[in-house]
Amino acid sequence: MAGSDEAVPTTIAPTMAEGTAIAQPIRLREVLGTLRETRGGAVMLTEQEIANATLDLARTGIYVEPTCAQVAAAFAKLLQTGTISHDQTTVLVMTGTGLKATPRIAGLLGIAL
Repeated sequence: MAGSDEAVPTTIAPTMAEGTAIAQPIRLREVLGTLRETRGGAVMLTEQEIANATLDLARTGIYVEPTCAQVAAAFAKLLQTGTISHDQTTVLVMTGTGLKATPRIAGLLGIAL
């Protein structure tokens, strides 16, 4: 619910970005407080957007797991909607290596391991 600091009971759908599929986030109050304080927001992504970002990053030599690739997918969406402009300086922090998700990434490429 809007304005709440409590997690809303929900069913977590299967996702390739399992690192952010959390029913009861431990730091929910802190995250919501920071978003409110900075007038920030969150971006909803589709599985296809996450997959595309994962593969696009890999093609440029940045090998990250799908959970991490959400950062690039959200950035692309914010650019596309005009929320962020091309002349702004923006920093994307991506720390999750693709090595731990190699089977999942291989599956995106249609490669059997």
